[in-house]
Amino acid sequence: MEGPISATRISRALMGYLRMRSQGSLITPNVYMPGSPWESDMVRVSKSYYYVEYEIKISVADYRNDLKKRVSKYKTNSITRHDFLKCGEQHQMHDGWHVRQIPRPKQFYFVVPANLLADVLVPSHCGVIEFSTETRYAFGMEVTRKAPNLKNPTQMDIESVFNVGMKAAYKLRGADIETA
Repeated sequence: MEGPISATRISRALMGYLRMRSQGSLITPNVYMPGSPWESDMVRVSKSYYYVEYEIKISVADYRNDLKKRVSKYKTNSITRHDFLKCGEQHQMHDGWHVRQIPRPKQFYFVVPANLLADVLVPSHCGVIEFSTETRYAFGMEVTRKAPNLKNPTQMDIESVFNVGMKAAYKLRGADIETA
C-alpha cells in the first residue's frame, strides 16, 4: 500500500503535465513573482506574458492556511491573498525601500490529491487540479474545476519574464549539482 502523496511528488507531476500541455511557456517552481509578497509553488508564464499560479496543498489544514495569507504578515489589517485575487483592484506593497504594485495572475489553481477538497468550499476565483496515482489522465493530473480568468491580470514586461527565467535556471543548476 502506498503512503500519503507528498508535495514534491505532486510538484514533479504538475511540472510534467504543464510542460506537455503548454508548449512555449516558461514554467518554474517555488518562485516569488517580481513584486509579489507570496511565493508561488509553480507558475506558468505564457507567450503573451501573462502568468498562471499553482498552489500545491496536501491537507485541508494547509489549504485553509493559504486562504488566510495576507499581504503583510506583520499587519493584521492587510488584505488577504485571496481577497486580492478576487477583487480585481490594484494594491501596493511597501518593502521598506520601494513601493510596488502586487502582480495578479491571469488564473489561480489549487493542486491537491484527488478528493481532498470534495467537502470543502473552494472560492469561485480558484480552479482545482487533482492528482491521483490511479488515473488515466496525463501525469495523474485532472482539471476538476477550470479557473476563471481573474480581473485585471498583470501582463509582465520582458525584464520580469527574464528575471523569472533566470530564477528557474538557477534552480535547475542547483538540482543538477545536487544529483551529480
